[in-house]
Amino acid sequence: MHKTRIELHYVVYICERMSSHSNDRALQEFRRAAEILKPFCKKNIPYAIYQWASTLSILSGSLIASFWVSQFGWYYSLIFVPISTAMLCRCYVIVHDCGHRSFFRSNLMNDIAGNIAAFPMFIPHFTWKYIHDVHHAHVGNLDRRHENPETWTMTVAEYNSSNRLKKGLYRFMRSRFWRFAVAPWAVFGVLMRFPNTKFDWKGNVSVIVYDMLYIGIAWWLLQHFSIAVVLVSAALPLVGFFTIAFYVFYAQHQFEDTYWEYTDDWNYAAASFHGSTYLSAPKWFHWLSGNVMHHNIHHVISSIPNYNLAKAHAALSKEIEYPEISIFETWNLLDFKLWDEEKKKMVGFPS
Repeated sequence: MHKTRIELHYVVYICERMSSHSNDRALQEFRRAAEILKPFCKKNIPYAIYQWASTLSILSGSLIASFWVSQFGWYYSLIFVPISTAMLCRCYVIVHDCGHRSFFRSNLMNDIAGNIAAFPMFIPHFTWKYIHDVHHAHVGNLDRRHENPETWTMTVAEYNSSNRLKKGLYRFMRSRFWRFAVAPWAVFGVLMRFPNTKFDWKGNVSVIVYDMLYIGIAWWLLQHFSIAVVLVSAALPLVGFFTIAFYVFYAQHQFEDTYWEYTDDWNYAAASFHGSTYLSAPKWFHWLSGNVMHHNIHHVISSIPNYNLAKAHAALSKEIEYPEISIFETWNLLDFKLWDEEKKKMVGFPS
């Protein structure tokens, strides 16, 4: 529990350092939530090992079976696409926890497990860890949007003052077509393949090492299987995973009453707790996503393991009311395009 106490003190320290209203209601609510959630930071190492080993074993088995059945026809490989996609989603949960040091107690073990689980996801572990840490540090800060790997969000005033070309580009990048057909693969499949000055050195080294290994594996696969088989068995599950991950992350921060402020008024506590939401969903989807739907809880204390988030939600919801959106309502969130600074809400494009 010593590490838990350190983290609790750390998040309160951040609130006091980064908020211009250190004694306001948001900070008090944040402290209260952190106290309630503190007991759920305890790790179950045997279960973590089981979760890691079983996920990678099923994923490996599904991929091998998909390539093996292709000898009877490439279309037989489609049978295993849902299984591989589901396990890639589960891999993301593990990588997410390893990045926040909530999976194992040792940083070394978290990095080893995270890199192995991240490799089939096409997202380098250290690269993801860096950009996700930046997201946590600057979520909801309008002045730090260039640093935060958040969905491109313009204010109403910025949009109205933009030229036609910029407006057109923004409309395209906030469209449903971009969100589902282009963005997931463009961001995770393409942009993650290149070093970036915004990444730290570990992130950029990860990109280079992963890419070299991917090139070697792709070359070997194409020596033994057709392009159609490789695309169906390896690429199609990635596209499914990218789409699910990208959309869920979007819904967790782009709802109507989310939080955006400029630095002078920005409040870390309010941004963390009220700038993210809880997405209610069927139990199977919570399992698939590793309870990542409890995103606001995760923003309060990121060291809560995925398998404790549901219990943490049950305890916190009895004491504090916070945003909740059904996963079946998230399609409507795509209608919100701009941040209205006067109304403090996400709104659609002006008529």
